Amino acid sequence: MKLKIRYENEFQTIELDAKATDEMWVSLSLDCDDNMTQEEKEQAIQNAWDKQYNRPDYNNWHKFNRHRGFTRKKLDEKINAVDEFEPLIEEVRDPSVYYEQEIDRSNQWEYEALCQKFVKL
Repeated sequence: MKLKIRYENEFQTIELDAKATDEMWVSLSLDCDDNMTQEEKEQAIQNAWDKQYNRPDYNNWHKFNRHRGFTRKKLDEKINAVDEFEPLIEEVRDPSVYYEQEIDRSNQWEYEALCQKFVKL
């Protein structure tokens, strides 16, 4: 299956194999008819993807907000109260837990750079 994905202002096409197509079907929570052909399933996946993620307004929001943390507590509309389950960065003693993946990547890159230097010696 070829899935069209909007990135910034352009579309990119990703080739999905049968397993990835089935996983996409499950992740988008689509209903399945036994009479559906593979092409109908692929079209349903593309339509659901377009509806959820290929919208220009979602793309613009995601472009500006994908690297931001929640800097202030927000009102949860479902319970009509402020969600205090997770503390803010300013409220914890060691904020490195919020950057754990970034720190791990940085350490891995440093390790690989040192290994390359030792290999050259």
